[in-house]
Amino acid sequence: MLKRLQLSQFQDFWNPLSTRPQPGVYFCRAAGYSPALEQFIEQALQKRTELPMRLTGKLQNPDGGQLAYLRETLGDDFACDPAFFDTQLKKWLPRLSDAQRQNLSGSIHQTLLSLRAQGKNDNMLRNAYLKFLCWMYYRFEQLLHRLGQDPLPKILYDGQLSAHELQLFCVLADAGCDIMLIEPQGDSAYLALDPQSRESYLCPFAGQQPFPNGFSLETRMKQYRPPRPAQPARPATPPAARPTAPSSSRPATPSAARPAASASPRPATSTPSPSRPAQASRPAPRPSRTPAELFPNAPVCAVNTWLSGDLMADSLRDPAERGTEQSYIYNMFVRILGVSDKSSYTRDLFLWRKKLADTGRHVTVLEELPIPTPNETAKVAQCSAQSASQVIAGLLPMLQPTANAKLDAAAGRALVELLTEMEKANESPMRIKNRAVYVICWFNRYFRTLFEGYSNGKLPVLFYFGICRTAFEAMFLRFLARMPIDVIEIYPEHASDCRLTDKLLFDRVYDDTLHLDRFPQSADAAEYSTAAYHAEQELTETLYQDSGLYRDRQHHKATAVTLRTMCEEVYLLWDKEALLRPGFEAVDDTVLVPVLTAKVSGVKNADTGAYWSQIKRLVDEDTQVVTRLPYLGAVDQSRLNPVPFIKNRKLQRDALKNSPAYPYALLRPEIQDFLLDKVQALLDSGLIRGTFSQGMEYKILSVAMNLPKDIVRILQKADFTKTVPKLMVVSTGEAQCSLEDAIFLALLHLCCFDVVLFVPTGYQIVEKYYAEPLFDEHQAGEYLYDLQPPYLGGTASANEGIFTRFFRRGHL
Repeated sequence: MLKRLQLSQFQDFWNPLSTRPQPGVYFCRAAGYSPALEQFIEQALQKRTELPMRLTGKLQNPDGGQLAYLRETLGDDFACDPAFFDTQLKKWLPRLSDAQRQNLSGSIHQTLLSLRAQGKNDNMLRNAYLKFLCWMYYRFEQLLHRLGQDPLPKILYDGQLSAHELQLFCVLADAGCDIMLIEPQGDSAYLALDPQSRESYLCPFAGQQPFPNGFSLETRMKQYRPPRPAQPARPATPPAARPTAPSSSRPATPSAARPAASASPRPATSTPSPSRPAQASRPAPRPSRTPAELFPNAPVCAVNTWLSGDLMADSLRDPAERGTEQSYIYNMFVRILGVSDKSSYTRDLFLWRKKLADTGRHVTVLEELPIPTPNETAKVAQCSAQSASQVIAGLLPMLQPTANAKLDAAAGRALVELLTEMEKANESPMRIKNRAVYVICWFNRYFRTLFEGYSNGKLPVLFYFGICRTAFEAMFLRFLARMPIDVIEIYPEHASDCRLTDKLLFDRVYDDTLHLDRFPQSADAAEYSTAAYHAEQELTETLYQDSGLYRDRQHHKATAVTLRTMCEEVYLLWDKEALLRPGFEAVDDTVLVPVLTAKVSGVKNADTGAYWSQIKRLVDEDTQVVTRLPYLGAVDQSRLNPVPFIKNRKLQRDALKNSPAYPYALLRPEIQDFLLDKVQALLDSGLIRGTFSQGMEYKILSVAMNLPKDIVRILQKADFTKTVPKLMVVSTGEAQCSLEDAIFLALLHLCCFDVVLFVPTGYQIVEKYYAEPLFDEHQAGEYLYDLQPPYLGGTASANEGIFTRFFRRGHL
């Protein structure tokens, strides 16, 4: 990051980085008016066409459309981590170099850390981060690719800064941008944000006079007229001495290059002066050309004009027989949602593809469109985005040649048509550019697959199995539909969130639906289900859908909801099934499971007999009992090193599952996902002190990957609507839980276990490891010490690992 320098005079603001006293940027403010400031502003207006510079006023908050586009592109994840910022900036600002992106990521991280030190929570940090990204993209994108380079980009701002604006300018200054704040209302508003002037320097030479009424950079830009260069006067020549030449031999001279005429009247001569050529002026803008004019040789696609409505039969028709006009390409662009016949759907889908292939047509099946990689976008994103026409001119050459002139022309025409359509809809040039970059990257990636063996008489076919969940995917299918290829989006379920819309699209929606993960690629996958089977499935859906009845293991996801209760209610609710507890709810495929997370301190009336009797009544076959602490020392990490499996605060699930040391491959897939969800939730919560600051995230993963066998078996048979599994800890001495024990208890809570601590001494046996209270503590009565717990069932060796020493009587 570059150091912030004190400006000694306005003229130094324009100095190149290489001539400054030391490498650094100027982040300064002018709170008064003077002729020197007026001259500086005049210079800025002159230099803005020569330098990477932006003159701006108040930055408006991002609107709903901008935020929606941001989330569509980057998702909703957030982590205050430079690596996370670097990954997101690769997608959001692809023109940045690696060094610029690294500096900008570090600058964002430093600024957000300072906000966290001021007591801001992660939600506030995320909101600031989203504002930064929107402002960078929509207001300053044209400057950012010059960060840190000579000449440095420059921002002149006038007005009263908000806190987020100041933070953004700190980010940009640290990344290599000169900034001048002009404060017509004085410096008091700024000092309210930065009382010590730590972020920027006040220019004492700016003057103390008040600014003119109505002063703003926007007004100055509108009023500014660039000075006309002085033209040398042509010396007067006596008429008799001026040579004449025939009109045909006198070369035409553009007016811009001809000396100015003498101010004295020109005498008449007998020889007529040659006609003066018309004054050269800026050529009139050329009217934009239509896609058809740009690509006259591109085949014209008569999309869907020939359909009969029987889509399978239509797709099998020979392209040469679809229409009578030989110069047209008769292709189809359809979306089919739902299924017409559940019993034969997968078989029919497989046979459809096979019949198309048997006609000699090339068939491609895509089930997703992985976003372009940074390497792919870097090859095509280097173009200006001042206007849609610049985007089109800059990106058209990035479409890779296909070795077929008509196909190349069709691709160019389709791209221009879609981008022109976006321009007419008043989309911003940057949004047009980003959509175009995705389309070009996907076309360059897939055109060999999609158009393999292409010829005019054999149209290829694309089955897109799934739905377009982003506008980028939708635009790519729309682009292909304007080329010589049949495009069929097909999905056996209903999908209200599909982003594909087009005036050319033919829609077919069936009432029935079917869950199918993959397109059937082989005969083995083309199953046939009997009518009785589907009748049973429909009956099951009817019987168990929102009826209060649940079949075994109907739900695969669950979220623990902590019950805040009185002490007596712990005993009353202990043996109640989940669906009978207050707060239980099933939403879609997720169950909200009310769980007890309590600590009972002391003994009611100091009656130890009643105390132990009450605890014994709670112990049943679903209860694991812990009577000795600590249960775990250091976890053995030699079998599975946790470090490679956490990156950017996220658990690397696929890598973890593919590791030879992964211990839970035997479990049901949905239970594996459930457990890993809870590990991620524990990481995200920051409940364990030191998570993502002292390496506790690796300890959490190590404990999670070394669960005792009894707990693993309980998870394998978990049914979230029925009996709630339980863990009871009884601690009568001075021993405490280890860090690993604290992690384990927190993880069991998230996995929808009842976790209750009985601590007659009232000691804090686990709380020190938590950043916030986990257990709801009840003061039951008098504190008693050195109690001997009765036998509560089971025995275990003291050397058997995490909480495997259940059902063991003894001292704590």
